[in-house]
Amino acid sequence: MKFDEKQIEFIVTIAKEGGISAAAKKLYLTQPALSQRLANLEQELGFRIFRRDVTPMVPTEEGALYLSTLQEMLQLHRNFQRRLEARRDGKHGCISLALSPMRAQQLLPRLFPELRRSLPGLEVRLLHGSDRAALHRLTREGTADFSINSQVYPDLVQEVVAVSGFVLVVPAGHPLARAKGSGTGWEDRETVTLEMVEDDLFLLNYRTQGSRIILEQYFQDQGFTPRRYMELYDNYTIARLVEAGVGVAVLSMDNAADYIPKLGLQAFRLRNSPRSRIYLSYRRSLLLTPIMESFIRLCKSPVLWTGTCRPKREG
Repeated sequence: MKFDEKQIEFIVTIAKEGGISAAAKKLYLTQPALSQRLANLEQELGFRIFRRDVTPMVPTEEGALYLSTLQEMLQLHRNFQRRLEARRDGKHGCISLALSPMRAQQLLPRLFPELRRSLPGLEVRLLHGSDRAALHRLTREGTADFSINSQVYPDLVQEVVAVSGFVLVVPAGHPLARAKGSGTGWEDRETVTLEMVEDDLFLLNYRTQGSRIILEQYFQDQGFTPRRYMELYDNYTIARLVEAGVGVAVLSMDNAADYIPKLGLQAFRLRNSPRSRIYLSYRRSLLLTPIMESFIRLCKSPVLWTGTCRPKREG
């Protein structure tokens, strides 16, 4: 079987998109052109790669074996390229990094200036995963070399890059802010309990999002159930609604540190606050070049994680 990276790309894209029309859009091809390429390849191989009688399209038994082999070949090819990069000078390379849209909004303005300063020879290709499952899939399948997330994935290598607590965030004119808002930040203030804002509308992420899963466990541990709540996807929208006086929110410290000074919000440490570990995840089979190891060290840098408690450096 010859190695053709373009061919691998179009087959893998059809499998991911579940159909030729959707895959053609991703590949910037016409649907007839992609259908013909697939038909030509299947004729060359002597078997159908995908079933046409179901929607979305799924691989045949032979097709599943073919796809698995293609992904293994692609990984071997990438590892070979990285070995070549490492033999040159260890200061150049390319990686793909998967992030959720919210994580990208928070992290990238800090990450890229540090990359330009300390790893100018590293090219970073960004991928976006809409949820935890997408980030896991992108990393597990090798589409992304690394992902940054707060979910535990036993089948991946995961290095803790930061540990973040949570704070209660209220608008500047909130009674809690007037009563307990002395000090310059949440570190200088006494802790509060959820019962102090039980009559307020809680602005929460959706139940499938990582921070909400942590908060649901915290609510349960504290014996607390919000009387009223509104679910939203984006933390920036939540912060703007808090600013407008619509409700209150419980945000991770790394998110709160971005929004509080810009929007004039007030934040308080929670009693028995939950903790969220932030991981840099990658496949066990990933060949780590010297510049990749430098990237991992950079991801643990305190400058990237405002408002968090970093893990201690090993060694």
